[in-house]
Amino acid sequence: MRIAMPFDKERIDQTFGTAEEFILYDTLGGRITQYDLVNVRGYHYEKLATFLKSQAVDVVICDSITTQEARAAEACGLTLYPGVKGKTNDVIVDYLNGVMRYDPGAIRAAKATTGQTAYPYGSATPNNTRQSSGPGVGAAVGAAIAGAVIGGLLNASLNNAANNQQQRRQMAEQQRQQQMMAEQQRQRQMAAEQQRQRELLEQQRQQQMREQQRQREMAANQQRQREITEQQRQLAEQQRRLAEQQRLLEEEQRRISQASRQNQYGQQTGPGGRPPYPGNNDPFGNPFGGGNPFGGGFDPRDPRRRG
Repeated sequence: MRIAMPFDKERIDQTFGTAEEFILYDTLGGRITQYDLVNVRGYHYEKLATFLKSQAVDVVICDSITTQEARAAEACGLTLYPGVKGKTNDVIVDYLNGVMRYDPGAIRAAKATTGQTAYPYGSATPNNTRQSSGPGVGAAVGAAIAGAVIGGLLNASLNNAANNQQQRRQMAEQQRQQQMMAEQQRQRQMAAEQQRQRELLEQQRQQQMREQQRQREMAANQQRQREITEQQRQLAEQQRRLAEQQRLLEEEQRRISQASRQNQYGQQTGPGGRPPYPGNNDPFGNPFGGGNPFGGGFDPRDPRRRG
């Protein structure tokens, strides 16, 4: 069986038609097997009822609902319990245990009849309560007393009747105590089952929250990995550019060094590649400039030119 409730912050939404989410409980044998949240934002009440039926919903538990919405739900074959308030987890446990209170008056423009109890699995009314009646011993006692007064010989019968009455009282008291103990045991078992159902729902909710947290962490790790990869790519690009600039700088330095060597070699050689005459750089030599009065690179005083 699948049971649907309009859901808003762990509670039943106040209105059926304006709910944005529905919680769907799957039950089997009076126990919850799983639950799921579905988004119904933008659904018209007729489409909403059709959608819930397409989700294999059998029972709808809600708070306030209009007559049109109730008719649409009933037209789709959904069993409706309006006028229910509280947390959805508590409501489903009460419904499965047959103690959920609902109010048909929550259907607007319908006759209000409060105080009815919802019983799952097709039971519309609670089990008939048995009324016990005590044995009619008054007449027997009266007869015994009358017989004793009349005959004076029925004292033993009177005593036996009194003993039987006392025994019956004791047996009735024992039965009453046994019934009370059985009822207390049943209530304890019901409370333990309700607590177990709440714990199961809480475990499922925490597991779902852990899974969502894990997915968020995975997404954050992937984003950080992408950022690190992009930073590494940018760093590699910067290193490549620096290497290219370094290569160009080295080539420029080599070109400048080569040009400097060429200029230096050209200043230190005379015509024909010979070194200049010493007098050419003598500021006190030829007053016309240089140590060679004949100009050019020829100097007759050069000992290398003799002979």
